[in-house]
Amino acid sequence: MILRETEHKSIVGWVRESCKGSPLMLGRKGLWPESRLQKLDRPGLWIKRDDELSFTLSGPKYRKFAGLSQAMKASDHVVSWGSARSAFLLGLSQMAKEEGRSLELILLRSTPYQDFGADILYQNAFAAHSQHWLSREDWPTAAFLANRIAEGRGRTLILPEGGVSPKALAGPMSLALDLTEQSLALGLDFREIWVDSGSGFTAQALILALGTILKNPPLIHVVLCAGKDDDFRQGLALRLEEAKNELALDWRAAPFECHKASIGASYGSTPKAVWQKIAKEHQEKGLLLDPIYTAKLMLTFEAHRAAHGESPGETLLIHSGGSLNNFGFEKGLIVYEG
Repeated sequence: MILRETEHKSIVGWVRESCKGSPLMLGRKGLWPESRLQKLDRPGLWIKRDDELSFTLSGPKYRKFAGLSQAMKASDHVVSWGSARSAFLLGLSQMAKEEGRSLELILLRSTPYQDFGADILYQNAFAAHSQHWLSREDWPTAAFLANRIAEGRGRTLILPEGGVSPKALAGPMSLALDLTEQSLALGLDFREIWVDSGSGFTAQALILALGTILKNPPLIHVVLCAGKDDDFRQGLALRLEEAKNELALDWRAAPFECHKASIGASYGSTPKAVWQKIAKEHQEKGLLLDPIYTAKLMLTFEAHRAAHGESPGETLLIHSGGSLNNFGFEKGLIVYEG
């Protein structure tokens, strides 16, 4: 692993400044959120434990909110929109309370909440903030409504759905810096990295950061748990322009491939094989995957290996977290029986 020193130093400074003063960094020695690497029981296979950063915030959300610290501090009010079960809005509700910011939520009216599990947490968290509900028919007006709400409010931070914003870009790039430091310290040189994708924001940030700071970046395998290949590539092109606007560097994309999830390809689909995989990994390895993202990541990785064989060199799987998703289904978690 060989660094492009100038680019690495510049991105380190940008991410460090973005995360400075975040309550998520209080008491931490590092300059950005850090999670450990775990060696798995296959030769050359490792997993990045971003799931251990937080329970209610997945790893990508934790990094995103840490990097939003300066934008939050420059605002008194926050407006954002998303589904009634948005993990980003759940985290934002938590952070707004912790940082003493008023929050207006624009929520998509869809399937009614259930009276058990994670739905109780969404209802409870959102009840502490102002809510505006839109039908699916009116949902395209959410951004317009957010801007209208912000008018006359003074210092207001508007965060698009999922927090996909240039203001949040530095946070997810901390994953690449964290991983690079650990790899150098342990003498590892990952040639392939597997990461899941919902909005695509974290995977796109990883592709750009590793492509820019490394002279010979690894191949990034992106498992699309939502969206299509074309959507991801368009998002990556947009992230590239946003990164150039934030930091004048020779930004480059690492090589990558997009894969449709091998099982449960439709977003939110949770076939029996997904729950079996969660139970098996938890029982045999002590890893708690989730049914929306990480179980599908693992299944797709294994299907790819079965079809194409073991890859040379070391491989890393990013465990993004999302454990809370396990508790949003009346019939979901099972005991693995072999």
